[in-house]
Amino acid sequence: MFSSLANTLDKQWCEKIENRFITFITPDEYSVYQVFSVYQVEDNSYYTQTNFSENGFQEYINTALSNSIYDFDTSVSKNDKLITLVTCGSSNSKRIILQAKKLS
Repeated sequence: MFSSLANTLDKQWCEKIENRFITFITPDEYSVYQVFSVYQVEDNSYYTQTNFSENGFQEYINTALSNSIYDFDTSVSKNDKLITLVTCGSSNSKRIILQAKKLS
């Protein structure tokens, strides 16, 4: 479904300003998200986690930032709302992850 996410692993893609924002439109909402992390990992479920301990969400954010193949120079805090897009990576055992924070 998100096969074009493979393009995010290319440094040239990351450097284009227009690629750093996601517009999410539903019948009830128009939202803009700013990309803060793109990476590829072995398939596991930590990136789909939604319940966190008191410090767990900030640790989750720190892991996403440290995993990113590109520094988007975007600050992210535990008060932000996030979106995570996931698709198959270079093999069936890998996943490409793109994470962004809600701006509006």
